[in-house]
Amino acid sequence: MNSIRDALETLERLTDAMLERLHDPSAEIGGKPRSQETHREARRRCREIRAETSQLGLLLYGPEATIPYRPGDSSEWPEIDE
Repeated sequence: MNSIRDALETLERLTDAMLERLHDPSAEIGGKPRSQETHREARRRCREIRAETSQLGLLLYGPEATIPYRPGDSSEWPEIDE
């Protein structure tokens, strides 16, 4: 990672990927099936991480760095000069 912006983008991509996987109720986690309640709680936590990441981008770079929330759709961050 070369910058804080790169780290924020990585967090966004990772939470998007986790949310996508957690929407599959048959997905095993750690080699074991998990309950729907566990998947629901994990999705909620991923959304919290995403919201905090967005707030950090907002604090550091301003409104142009806010992560648009589009479930199931990866968002691209705008170019920002550091």
